Amino acid sequence: MKNYIILPFRVFILFFEIIILKFFKIQNTKLSFQTFIKLFCLTGGWSNDLINLFLSKKYKKIAFSDKNEIFKKKFNEDGFFLVKEFLSKNDLEKTQSYLNKCQGKWFGDNYISKENEILNINNVKAAQYKYCTEDLLNFDLFQKLITDPEILKYSTLSLNAQPILTGIHCWKSFPSTKPDTFSAQLWHFDMDSPKWVKFFFYLEDCNEDNGPHCFIKGSHKNNGISYQLRKKGYVRLTDIEVESNYKKNEIIEFKCRSGDLLIENTRGLHKGKQLKSGSRFIFQLEFASCLFGAINIKKYNV
Repeated sequence: MKNYIILPFRVFILFFEIIILKFFKIQNTKLSFQTFIKLFCLTGGWSNDLINLFLSKKYKKIAFSDKNEIFKKKFNEDGFFLVKEFLSKNDLEKTQSYLNKCQGKWFGDNYISKENEILNINNVKAAQYKYCTEDLLNFDLFQKLITDPEILKYSTLSLNAQPILTGIHCWKSFPSTKPDTFSAQLWHFDMDSPKWVKFFFYLEDCNEDNGPHCFIKGSHKNNGISYQLRKKGYVRLTDIEVESNYKKNEIIEFKCRSGDLLIENTRGLHKGKQLKSGSRFIFQLEFASCLFGAINIKKYNV
């Protein structure tokens, strides 16, 4: 009851900070970010639309092909779009060669690295190994992907706004004794900003054994996640909880080949399945329609 009594006051602070961000470029606080998430859980997404409408920038007119319009329609309806063989064999070999020399850290429910180290697949310490962002930004192929005309078209059409790069990540996932919460192997929704899109580039083949990505088709829409699930808050959800709310044909598993690109609105329910064997190798770009939440989210642990 107390939370609902103070909610109007928190909402006032949230919208005050949104105005400050828009006109004075002052980043939001942790309190406003948490209120933003709370409003999503209450409204099912309408609050996101309102904030996005106020903060996002209209994109400059660019030529879109029929192919791009097909993408926009399908992406808006399903919440995802798969592009086959976006990266060439040469791109994949070049990426593997570069990352073999880069450092990173292990992350998992039972272990987190204190210092950077080179990946040793013969000494797996946790469910996920994540490469350093600085190294990713220094790689010419990843730099080209950030500014790739097709990527910018996809991000512009999915956001219906001028895209802003808010995230660049690369990681390898490994088998574990149980689904790893830290590695997002339980069902969840993201809430990075009012509106965003993620690009998952597959650097290795991904099948049933090495943890296919799963997504609930259409759950990205307003009220696409039922209030029964949203009222639990910004938490991980079990298979039983999710499967009792959706039909089998709405639960999509992506078994992709190396070089494929999965574009997704991760406001929808999703997870990476626990690996049985091998590894899952992903490079990810994230674009958002504004900077609300995007800068601070990584340090909030919410």
